[in-house]
Amino acid sequence: MNKVYVVMKGYDYEGYTDNDMISIVTGTLNRLGMLPNLISNTVLSDDRLELVLVDGGSSDGTVDYIKQLNHPQIKLIEVGGRS
Repeated sequence: MNKVYVVMKGYDYEGYTDNDMISIVTGTLNRLGMLPNLISNTVLSDDRLELVLVDGGSSDGTVDYIKQLNHPQIKLIEVGGRS
């Protein structure tokens, strides 16, 4: 099993190889309009990327949109009324 790296802007991880999976974890709250671009620039552009979206209680259809994608590289965590 390969290592999993969480990549944050401005950080360089020594030892990373092309076989390693990269998890991108980000919060979202009512950002439905921004999701297609985020998804296009992450999991649709590189199969080594996993996108973990933490939703704080969106009311604009964000959660439904993510669920209907049913993409194996996109994970959704719903935390309800928190952002």
